[in-house]
Amino acid sequence: MRENLLYQDKNEKVKTKTYIRLETCIPVVKAYHNVAFVLAIICCREENAEWFFSNFINLYSNLDSNNNLSVNYDVQFFIDEIYYLNRESMSMKNLDLFQIDIVKFFENMLLNNRYICVYLDEYYIEFTMNYKLNHYEHEVLVIGIDIENKWFEVLCYGKDLKLDYRKITFEVFKMAYYSEYIHRDTPVMFFSYHSKLYREKYKIDKAHIFSMIKYYLSSYNFFNIRRGILYRKEDVNNKYGIEIYSDFEIYLSNIAEGHKNGKIQKIELLPFYVLFEHKENMERRIYFLYKMGYIEEKYIVEYEEIVKEARIILNLTIKYNMQVEKNAYCDKYLRNLIKMIEDIRKKEVNILKKMSET
Repeated sequence: MRENLLYQDKNEKVKTKTYIRLETCIPVVKAYHNVAFVLAIICCREENAEWFFSNFINLYSNLDSNNNLSVNYDVQFFIDEIYYLNRESMSMKNLDLFQIDIVKFFENMLLNNRYICVYLDEYYIEFTMNYKLNHYEHEVLVIGIDIENKWFEVLCYGKDLKLDYRKITFEVFKMAYYSEYIHRDTPVMFFSYHSKLYREKYKIDKAHIFSMIKYYLSSYNFFNIRRGILYRKEDVNNKYGIEIYSDFEIYLSNIAEGHKNGKIQKIELLPFYVLFEHKENMERRIYFLYKMGYIEEKYIVEYEEIVKEARIILNLTIKYNMQVEKNAYCDKYLRNLIKMIEDIRKKEVNILKKMSET
């Protein structure tokens, strides 16, 4: 983790007469497509670390009346501006007006160092969960093209539930792109790096980061900060920052209560993965702040315990679901999870409060 703070795997740029692949990586924030795609571009460059660690500090959660729990970050890239990236877009309907060869057009965009985010119908794509089952539109990030072998290289999730590099033949790509089930008002987005003349290097600000951490600890609705430039309708049930732990506890308690009535419910793993991912990246942020000379090393050691506990929590949710599949007794897992959620909240508050007051 110390060698590459921003990514887990990286592909360098390649360009030959018949093959183009733009520089990309598997970023350390990858739970959601809309965040992972742009970070797969930005996190390739360690020089962008000061921007990265100034973001992804906060989380919000939503628990609805049907006990569906969702958790997400404070940065939503399909809405928010991306500091280092230029974003251009055009609806599929408008692209259709030009009657262009979409394969050739995307080839030219890649030649011009444009990453392409496009929605496709998963029904036609073999590595997806909806292959030959459902017509379902989902985005992929086109990062390369092999003209000789006639396939695009894309970054996306598949039925293996992993963010990975995959290939789609031109024939399948066109079927998925021109599917009647894809709404033609859907935008095709093109990402490219801003010229350094246009965007100077982002400089980290310790005061800003500590201010955001204090918002996190106070459960402040961070969307209010940007309300003047970006209106966002908020759900009254949303919880912010440290208060999201309450939603985790209620969610697990509701599942336990359902057991008493004979209703066995699996745990939705994604919120727990986001929680673990957030703790990992907070620890990376603390390490980065230490390397910059802003905080003492002891906070790294203390927060590593938070990461370990978050990993155990995630593993317990997986074990619980395995027990449910076997129709085995699993209430003990729920009790342990609720207790661990309570404990990790107290410990995180204690560490971050001390650190943000230095």
